[in-house]
Amino acid sequence: MGVLCVCTASPGVPAGALVNSTDPIDKKIEAALKKSHFGLSLSLRSEIYGIYTCLSLVKDFQLLASAIQDGEDFSDLLSRMAIQAKFLSDIAFDSLRASAMATTGSVSAERHLHLRGWRVDSAQKNLLLCVPFGGSKLFEDELEQVLKKSFKSPKHVQPFSQKPKV
Repeated sequence: MGVLCVCTASPGVPAGALVNSTDPIDKKIEAALKKSHFGLSLSLRSEIYGIYTCLSLVKDFQLLASAIQDGEDFSDLLSRMAIQAKFLSDIAFDSLRASAMATTGSVSAERHLHLRGWRVDSAQKNLLLCVPFGGSKLFEDELEQVLKKSFKSPKHVQPFSQKPKV
């Protein structure tokens, strides 16, 4: 196998970028963004491994071609290439998992940002935050159901333009 780059840097958000807030929504947004950044860094690391393994595999294919022309035994090259192919499939699965982690983190942060100023009880917000993401709508069809319930019971929701009475 060729040279493999070993990334030892710890992924995450720099310490200076942390939110110093007591608002629980801000903390949830921060946690979701950290998860997203972590997933992206894992995905990039997997892709670096994949690039180096692909380059090594190409070199081994060239060695195999010359071994076939020379009439040499190439069983060791084939076994090494099989290991590299298995490693590439593992990298692809790891990259997929990391991308999914980044996507869930960013979707969660975006949902928290959208629900931040909405004055509705936390149970309704949590219901919307836990809806599975289908890829087309941020809250899928669950938002319509929550809105219908909220409009039937006016004590649960206030318009965005009104400030809460203190």
